[in-house]
Amino acid sequence: MNRRSGLLALLLALSVPGLALAEEQAGDVPRKAQRISAVERGFFLSLDVGGNLNLTKLDGRSYGFGLTTGLFAGYDITPFISLSLGATALVASGSSSNPIAGDLLFLSPMAQLQVAFITTERDFVFAKGGVGVAFGLPDKVGTATFGGVGVTFRALVGYEHYMKMRHFSLGAQLGVTGVTAPGVGIGITLLPTVKYTF
Repeated sequence: MNRRSGLLALLLALSVPGLALAEEQAGDVPRKAQRISAVERGFFLSLDVGGNLNLTKLDGRSYGFGLTTGLFAGYDITPFISLSLGATALVASGSSSNPIAGDLLFLSPMAQLQVAFITTERDFVFAKGGVGVAFGLPDKVGTATFGGVGVTFRALVGYEHYMKMRHFSLGAQLGVTGVTAPGVGIGITLLPTVKYTF
């Protein structure tokens, strides 16, 4: 009996260091590091606030510089292509010499396509096109037709920079915006932009 007990104690003494070494070696296996992207891509919200300078008359009336803003929700299909849906608001300041005095407000639901043609890790230069329906308000001033409903469009080039917070980017866009009611009009648009990507 004593010989068996002694043999069992010897086996346990030899096995314990082996188990400890195996656990230590298992603990030394490096874990795979999580890869963190410099920027986020996917669903996003963007806000534009800027100005528009009308170059042409609308229905014989002159309009000058106006404020424009837009809110869009979209998705980055690839790092180079994105689609967005939203709406814009544009205030066109009427000239005091117009036969009918007053400013125009255009409210326009719109779809946009953006294609980046120069890219780095955090910087993107892109072209953007948009089309929608513009509601020119007010529709009438007194008994005279003043606003109207028509197609609106925009063509822009822009620059976007992702900050080190990854989800936020800042940028600016420059191009033209057009409406077709109450007349065909073209304006130069400048839009500083902030975007958050989820």
